[in-house]
Amino acid sequence: MKKKKRTEVVVRLDSRFRISPRLAFTLVLFFIGCMGMALTYAVITETRHEINMVRAELAKKRDDNTALRANIVEKYTLDEIESIAVGRLGMNKPDSSQIIHIYVPKQNHSELNVSQEPEPESVFQTVVTFFKSLVEF
Repeated sequence: MKKKKRTEVVVRLDSRFRISPRLAFTLVLFFIGCMGMALTYAVITETRHEINMVRAELAKKRDDNTALRANIVEKYTLDEIESIAVGRLGMNKPDSSQIIHIYVPKQNHSELNVSQEPEPESVFQTVVTFFKSLVEF
């Protein structure tokens, strides 16, 4: 058996190719800054994704809420509400002595009575008016 010769590869840098400590420190800081920016963008992207997921969930819950409200409106009639009020809540219909009749006209309008006579002025307003008339002359 022949012995194989082991070849070694030795790379020797030229003495002209030296990295100064200041340049090495700057490159390390630059690399750390780039990694920091990449991390920041990753966090921003993840947060946007979470916000979009929560918004989608909120929209679904709003739709469910609207459907449930419509279901409640369709489900309960006045008779069912009255039976629940009497049965569960113990409410009673009012007696004839508790009923008060109110007349409401068919036209929905309000009247404003404006008197033509001016209201009497206070003493302060009278004094102010007097001095204003003196200044005008």
